[in-house]
Amino acid sequence: MHYTSKAVYEYISKKNSDPIVKRKKCRISGQDFPIYQSDLDFYDKISPKFEVSSDYAKQFLEENSDVTQNFEYKDGKLKCKIPTPTLCPEERQRRRLAFRNERKLYKRTCDFSGKEIISIYSPDKPYKVYDQSIWWSDKWDTLEYGKDSIWNFSTIFGNLLKNIPRYNLKNDYTTMENSEYNNYSGQLKSSYFSFWCAASQDMYYAHISRENSDCCDIAICMQCADCWECVECIACRKCFSCEMCLGCNELYNCSYCTSCEECIWCSNLVNKKYCINNQQYTKEEYEKYKQQAKQNTQLSQQKNSILRNTFVLECENYAGYALNSCKNAFFCYDSAWLDTVKYSTSCGMMSNTMDNDHWTTGSDISYESLSWEWRFDIFSSNSENTSNTIYCDMCYNSNFCFGCVGLRNKEYCIFNKQYTKEEYNQLVPKLIAQMMRTQTSWTNPSFTSPFNKGDTPSWNSPLIKGDVPQSGTGGFDTTEKSEANKVPPCEGGYSSETREGGKQRWEFFDPQLSPFGYNETVAMEYYPLSKEEALKLWYKRSDYEAPFPKVEKFVQGKKLRTASCKTIYEQKPELLEKLLNYAVVCEVSGRPFRIIKQEIDFYIKHDLPLPRKHPDIRHQERMNKRPWRTLYLRNCDKCGEEMLSVYSSWKQISPNPSLSRGESTLNTEGSISLDKGRGREGFDTMQQKIYCEKCYQKEIYW
Repeated sequence: MHYTSKAVYEYISKKNSDPIVKRKKCRISGQDFPIYQSDLDFYDKISPKFEVSSDYAKQFLEENSDVTQNFEYKDGKLKCKIPTPTLCPEERQRRRLAFRNERKLYKRTCDFSGKEIISIYSPDKPYKVYDQSIWWSDKWDTLEYGKDSIWNFSTIFGNLLKNIPRYNLKNDYTTMENSEYNNYSGQLKSSYFSFWCAASQDMYYAHISRENSDCCDIAICMQCADCWECVECIACRKCFSCEMCLGCNELYNCSYCTSCEECIWCSNLVNKKYCINNQQYTKEEYEKYKQQAKQNTQLSQQKNSILRNTFVLECENYAGYALNSCKNAFFCYDSAWLDTVKYSTSCGMMSNTMDNDHWTTGSDISYESLSWEWRFDIFSSNSENTSNTIYCDMCYNSNFCFGCVGLRNKEYCIFNKQYTKEEYNQLVPKLIAQMMRTQTSWTNPSFTSPFNKGDTPSWNSPLIKGDVPQSGTGGFDTTEKSEANKVPPCEGGYSSETREGGKQRWEFFDPQLSPFGYNETVAMEYYPLSKEEALKLWYKRSDYEAPFPKVEKFVQGKKLRTASCKTIYEQKPELLEKLLNYAVVCEVSGRPFRIIKQEIDFYIKHDLPLPRKHPDIRHQERMNKRPWRTLYLRNCDKCGEEMLSVYSSWKQISPNPSLSRGESTLNTEGSISLDKGRGREGFDTMQQKIYCEKCYQKEIYW
């Protein structure tokens, strides 16, 4: 786990003239993190306000005198103040991402029609799951699940999450054509196993990519065609095993190239053709090496290549990575068109927000959310086109809702029950005040976790009797505890949360409310944890194993022929025909996987070898080529100027020579390891130069 250092926080404070007014210690990691003046201004701005009369406000403040410091009445509105967070930015993001399953797909039955469907919820989970077309129809009404009582938030909201039907996939399914096995996607045609993708055709095993055609095994690519095993490439054609290339054609194992053609094993080139290892060759010499490059897909990047300290395009006043057209964006990653945003990832067209992930288009003023197109939303997930919602999940086109699940076109609802505007504005502050009190903290023994099987902790487990870790939140800030009331630290440097009795106020959902196991979510990708570590931090765990596919035969991936698929097709086409009915056993993880006909056609067309690794392993190896979402303070290797970078210096990360870039290792979970060897840290960056933006531009383009 990589946390932001004190030096980085102070560097940004000085550079941005944003003073640090308070320092806090994360109650999970124990790491120090700052509260900037701009943070306090934002928390004040985002604090929800409720229109009530002065007489009602006076009575409310008298009845809730023990928590009046958290409320303020001004200009006819009762404000519920959002306090500063108790978790560091990394742990806040980890918690949000633990509610998002992008890639794990299962077969299960639609609980409405009884038909078999593809779903992000494994069949052992207790939730009702409807096919998308049924979920969005008028065949059922979420208000039927509404609750009258508002005095036990954790029990009522937990039961709503468990009982209200959930959609099987999150797709814009009306725009999908012949593209069933995808998730968080839209406008796809004849595509397969692509996630968080859009506006593409004939795309297989893609991640966060759009406007592509005839591509396979790509990640974070745009406007590409006929590409394979590419990462962060834009407007490229016929590029294979490339990364960070722009406007290139027919490259093999290249990186950081711009407007190049017909190059092999090159990096940092601009407007070049027929180059090998950054050396110029004739067309005839180049053609001799071309076939060899196609077959050797595991070559490491040039040791003498130059990396930019961070990758941004047309940005102003920023600190992050993979940003495009952003202004005043700090601790942001993989985002575009941001204005005054902090601690956010994978976002676009967003302004005046903090701590948000994975959404786009016209969002404004939000805090700790995992939703789309909102305004003044707080602590919500999987919602879209909403405003003034608090603690909502899967709500759409709705306004002024609290603790609701699955609503559409509603307003002034609490726990899926309809109220008048006046009732809503009076009841929600009462509920918030009650949640702030010790005796009604989020963690409630009466709520039984659906993950109460085997060794996974549940609310009925003897592990937590009289010793409940307050790991989450119902959203609410933990007040100071005495030393005697703290639980001993967990192994691995993480500290357990406080014993029962703490007050949890205004933070994202408790991890136990996630419908997924930690190992099924995006959190595992960016913040990997072993099973034991996840359970100690009070995250869930899924041990469900899908049945082996019904096939004629299993073939070991390591025994597949290394010849190109085109060669096999020309010599023994019947082998490829048989392979469609076989399951290939991954040479790394041992997991079986299928190769579909469209995939084989792609390999034949582009003269590529058959895959020997499971799609999940291939995806993780591509993600390994990217840096961590962490900023480091280091010096430019050219001019020596101090700068922020996503690449640490060798002094900051202990090198591990056994893990070169993109190399696969298995951890105790039986999946690929994402720690220590990931990205360009440690051993990798010792062999590469990291330049500031000015020096990089001068070296490469001038």
